[in-house]
Amino acid sequence: MIRLAVWRWTLDFALTHPFGGSFNSFLVNHIELTDGTIQFGRAFHSSHFEVLGELGWPGLAMYHGCMLLVILKMRTVERVTKAIPNMLWCSDLANAIQSAIMVFLTAGAFVGIAFVPMVWYIIAMSVSLSEYVRRVEALKNAKRPYFRSMATGLPAAAAIPADWRKR
Repeated sequence: MIRLAVWRWTLDFALTHPFGGSFNSFLVNHIELTDGTIQFGRAFHSSHFEVLGELGWPGLAMYHGCMLLVILKMRTVERVTKAIPNMLWCSDLANAIQSAIMVFLTAGAFVGIAFVPMVWYIIAMSVSLSEYVRRVEALKNAKRPYFRSMATGLPAAAAIPADWRKR
């Protein structure tokens, strides 16, 4: 019951403070229990409500938007690399990142873990993986690659043009 009361307080707080109350804003809450006692400073008990209470509606939209972009980008990476035998590890890693984000979002519904470093490492890993796949795809589609790519097996260029700095 206390968890639900804190969530209700957070929604009311976000309606009066749409940009949030900054970090540790839960310290100003006061929850009235069924026996008439009042408790102060109860934690949010949810990463989603934590973000809403601390960063407001725009922060919650950016937070969930970031998570959604990671999931969508990793689905794209998984789809693109699944058919390439020497890039199956990228497909597997993209699948693992999607799973990690989904587990984090699900577990975060009941624990205030919105700003733990591990989720930001996972997001950074997803950005790195998608950029790696983009660069490998660009090399594969290039007409004259200037170096050998171990991931794609492209042949090395016979000679680098003299005007390569002007391009």
